[in-house]
Amino acid sequence: ICVYADGEIRPAPFSMAAFGETDLLSAAAKRQVLAEPYPDPADPDESAAEMFTRKFGEETYRNLLGPLFGGIYGSDPAEMPVGHALSGLLKLEARHGSLLKTAIQRTAGGRDTPPAISFDDGLQRLPEALAETHAENVRLETPVTGVREGETGDAPTYDLETPDGEESFDRVVLTTPADLTADLVGDLAPDSADALRELNYNPLAMVYLETDLDGAGVEPALGYQVGFDADLRTLGVSWNASMFDRGVVTAFLGGMHDPEILDESEETMGEIAAAEFEQATGAEAEVVDVAHHRRGFPAYDDSWDAVERVELPEGVELATNYTARMGVPSRLREAEALADELAGTAPVSADD
Repeated sequence: ICVYADGEIRPAPFSMAAFGETDLLSAAAKRQVLAEPYPDPADPDESAAEMFTRKFGEETYRNLLGPLFGGIYGSDPAEMPVGHALSGLLKLEARHGSLLKTAIQRTAGGRDTPPAISFDDGLQRLPEALAETHAENVRLETPVTGVREGETGDAPTYDLETPDGEESFDRVVLTTPADLTADLVGDLAPDSADALRELNYNPLAMVYLETDLDGAGVEPALGYQVGFDADLRTLGVSWNASMFDRGVVTAFLGGMHDPEILDESEETMGEIAAAEFEQATGAEAEVVDVAHHRRGFPAYDDSWDAVERVELPEGVELATNYTARMGVPSRLREAEALADELAGTAPVSADD
């Protein structure tokens, strides 16, 4: 992955050799990074921006860590408490005594960064395959409109309301977005529903661009995040050609920094993305499509305090990216752990 800063795209240093050679950071900034083990450990109540700046220095935060971390979620690290946004990192720091030590062990110790994941026919292939494999238990075009307590007995049961009527189940797993989940459990757990409605999401637009990176002489990479000082509205760009051998790139707009851009027309968003992509890479781009979501990525800001107030009845589970971690690998791990639990086999930690 790269960072666009000072008018050019430069690789982010993910090895000690690259760290020594990068010109994203000055010599003084690199010395401050190496002193990371000495400041106090990360505090769950401080913001990600405060933690990164305190432990690695303002320059490293501005030129590297801020764009990389904030770009992943379309959020402002200054609005993201460590306890919500970096809970996994807190565990690793407690285990190894240092964030820098953790990073070095992961890069020098042979642990590769998980690869980008997709499928030959796109991400929709995963739910399609699940539906095909479990066709006898899958009901398409049968939306659940509510979850209510069923008849009382030795163990609780729950009635799922659908346009076709009600059906009773012993266990319920909800994988829906927070606002939809709140609607489903409004009668079952009203306080939890109110808490779920408080969670903020960042609006996100995705502009798909067709371009010829090879012809423009652009070095292959997974993509780039835009540095905080750059005068661009683009948050970052994923180079699908490098990750998945597909001839398009995806430019991301909006996020916590620039939610107003979603008020523009799709044509305008496409023009902005294409022009800024050419400015950053030198490669011309043609807009293929534009997609946008008013509720895109979880913001992981102070509103996530509300998750602590979500208490669903026994037998009702959440398996979602707002109560655990984002990304396909994390979702698969949690699904496997929950499936083991429901099947009565030995549970597998979703964090392992």
